[in-house]
Amino acid sequence: MISLFLIPLYVSLTTTGLMNRPIQLVSSQPYTAFEFQNSHTIDRIAESISGYGRANAAWTLGTINARAAAPFIELGLSAVAIGGFSGNDPIFDLESFKIMVHRDKMRYFLMPDRVHMQNLMGMNQESILTYIRNNWDDISWEWGLPQGFAYANSDL
Repeated sequence: MISLFLIPLYVSLTTTGLMNRPIQLVSSQPYTAFEFQNSHTIDRIAESISGYGRANAAWTLGTINARAAAPFIELGLSAVAIGGFSGNDPIFDLESFKIMVHRDKMRYFLMPDRVHMQNLMGMNQESILTYIRNNWDDISWEWGLPQGFAYANSDL
């Protein structure tokens, strides 16, 4: 019985606390989508979306993966990850994406960072991302982001 308590006690006393610290992503890119996801920027984006009156659409905001969508969902905005949890799942092809956008009136999309873009080359998401870049309005500057990170559907 004593050994059951001694081992956890020893580990808790000798650990450096690294297990309790959040993991920090380090990127060689100058700016990535994950780096702009701090609470101040997320709040500013959420306020902008709510100010335009599209926060109650079936899918207000699209992202490439669940990690990018999660903070907005936590704030009460409807968001969809077109690549599923990891960003690599072929949930939509271009035509089904267009149908979903038209039917559900999705207004905004946040682009993935360069690292994730390289991992997605040749997959269904690349055709969707190219379509968004070519047909939606780049509103990155309105949200305080570098060019090419945030888009608004100009058809709505």
